[in-house]
Amino acid sequence: EKWTHHHKMSSLPLTRLRILSLYKRLLNLHNSSPEPFRTLSLSYLKSEFRSIKDKSSQTGPQGVSEVQWRQFVDEWERYEIQMRIDMERRRKMEQQHETERDAARQHEEEESLLNWNDLNAEQRQKLMEMERMLKGDKQ
Repeated sequence: EKWTHHHKMSSLPLTRLRILSLYKRLLNLHNSSPEPFRTLSLSYLKSEFRSIKDKSSQTGPQGVSEVQWRQFVDEWERYEIQMRIDMERRRKMEQQHETERDAARQHEEEESLLNWNDLNAEQRQKLMEMERMLKGDKQ
């Protein structure tokens, strides 16, 4: 029975590689997530993969069948895709907000310049006189 289990696992090297690759990709995705989600999700991810790994080392009815492995991997691959979609959506929203903030900042600067240019010569003269007076008071 032990040989059968070993033979079953060794005949699936691509599946093992697929699982390890998936696990590594998920770890990387979770590491780039914001807190507190990162800590919680990393803990859950590690726990789930450790649990199925432990079960797969058992033989008999407690072990994990190939169908269960495939279901496990399929579910986590769907999760990975959804997580990537969500992260890309969040990145685009942040980029859009940054663009809007830059545009608002530029508009404010242009408004300030326009306001200064709109002052007529007489107003500019009064401002300069007030500035001279203030400087004279400080000396």
